[in-house]
Amino acid sequence: MNKLAINNLLVTCCSSFRRSADLAEISHGRFYQSLGLLLAQDVYSRHGRQNLGELLVELAEHVHALREMDELEQVGEILVNSPLPQRFKTIGRYYQAVCIQNFGEGDTEHARGLLEHVIESGTPVYRARAMISLAASLRHQHDNQSALWLYREAAHFASLVRIYDAYATLGTQKMVAVIGSENGDHRGAVDLLEQLYPVAQSVRSS
Repeated sequence: MNKLAINNLLVTCCSSFRRSADLAEISHGRFYQSLGLLLAQDVYSRHGRQNLGELLVELAEHVHALREMDELEQVGEILVNSPLPQRFKTIGRYYQAVCIQNFGEGDTEHARGLLEHVIESGTPVYRARAMISLAASLRHQHDNQSALWLYREAAHFASLVRIYDAYATLGTQKMVAVIGSENGDHRGAVDLLEQLYPVAQSVRSS
């Protein structure tokens, strides 16, 4: 992908971000100011690539939270195809996998290959998230036993490397509770969901 194509995608993504964002000035001014400066400068300098990667990840997380999948697909493409440090490319592959998986209705086998790559070589946060997404795919395929094992592995990994990621915490424990309830452990599922309530409230308020 050439520089012009990348910049065109950035403009498209940022226009969508402006239309959909309703967060209270969380980073609007900073985001657009920083992105404008990067586009005006040589984004292919080492410092520029680092800053651009971080801004794109911030944008990806935002549109993912809003389930703006078309915009997420574009940001993932930029992350993968731009000359960014490798860790940003791996994050881009994660978001590409999420879009391809399409909540269990897409090409789950293709998505699985990308997710396995992220699990092997991604940063700790995205390795945990990739495990959760892969577990969700297994659940959509009605393989609850394998899904439950992978959800627990994701939780164990997050604890082992001492990362705190609200998405990982809620994603794993919620689904452990759901599968546990389906297996007959209703009391245990309720207890687990009650423990998650403060985390969910914190995420909602932010």
